[in-house]
Amino acid sequence: ARPGAAVTLNGIAQGWLTDRVADLLRDAGIEHYLVALGELRARGRKAEGTPWRVGLAEAAAPAGQPVVLELVDRAMATSSGLVTRFEPPGDIITCSIPRPGNVRHWRSVTVTATRAATADVLATALAVRPARAAAALLAMAPDATAVLTPHDGPAIVLG
Repeated sequence: ARPGAAVTLNGIAQGWLTDRVADLLRDAGIEHYLVALGELRARGRKAEGTPWRVGLAEAAAPAGQPVVLELVDRAMATSSGLVTRFEPPGDIITCSIPRPGNVRHWRSVTVTATRAATADVLATALAVRPARAAAALLAMAPDATAVLTPHDGPAIVLG
């Protein structure tokens, strides 16, 4: 209804599409792959037998080292106001915001889960929740883990 308004499919569509392609590859008999269509989904391991490793550019462990996730039969999604921007800068339209405006509690949120759509929707929802509410929401998804990166300070791992 507002001139210049924009909508992104980042809330779940990229995760759904990633799952769909991964399922097609699995159904075709492919045992090892990494699908990257905005979100990631890995099946099996890399050719040399090692897990798929993904470094998180925005996250750092308490000792300052970058956070690296290993994916084997897992999916991963990241939500960050630094990637998708609307006017005014930093505002993101999402159905999980309970009031006008947009509060980004985290610099970035990365979630791993069995399915990319699950990781995608959780990353989006957790990004606008403070730590206690984020932990409560994540507890409802027992197969998921999250890396919450504050605007300043080390990453927090939940799950």
